Amino acid sequence: MSDGRRDLHRRALSLALLLGSVNAACVNFRPPPVAVAPAAAGNAPTLVWTAHAGRKFVGRLEMGDSIIYGGSVDRKVYAVDIRSGDVRWSARLSGMVAGGVLLAGDTVYAATSRPEGRIYALRRSTGKQIWQKPAPPVEPHFHTAQSALVDRGLVIVHVGGHDAGALMAFD
Repeated sequence: MSDGRRDLHRRALSLALLLGSVNAACVNFRPPPVAVAPAAAGNAPTLVWTAHAGRKFVGRLEMGDSIIYGGSVDRKVYAVDIRSGDVRWSARLSGMVAGGVLLAGDTVYAATSRPEGRIYALRRSTGKQIWQKPAPPVEPHFHTAQSALVDRGLVIVHVGGHDAGALMAFD
């Protein structure tokens, strides 16, 4: 590399470092928060209960009759009583529940992602499986990752991802 090009590279690097430093310093500037009077803020909330349900709930949670239904990355759907925090039931599925759950009538629907995409219908009261259907993979094999939708007796899910995908309806 010639001395002229080397000098040009050094100048460009110096300019990039300078701009990066200025930008980093500006990002952290925020005006001070406005103080809120204690009377207006109210009392701090009190912890009522803690439920050990799943590693991480993802997607939409549903609630009915004081029970929260949610899907987790640990391949389970959970039903948690909001009055006590008790886990009423959990149902293990074949893959991660990536898009949350859907509550329709007496049924909880969940769609799983990797490693095996399936659509499940679970009994709302017990979590017992009513049925399951495989979701044919759509390249590039992302399987289902969205919440299901129920309309006029059809369970509709999206499979696939990235540049490919398909909507599928089951009766």
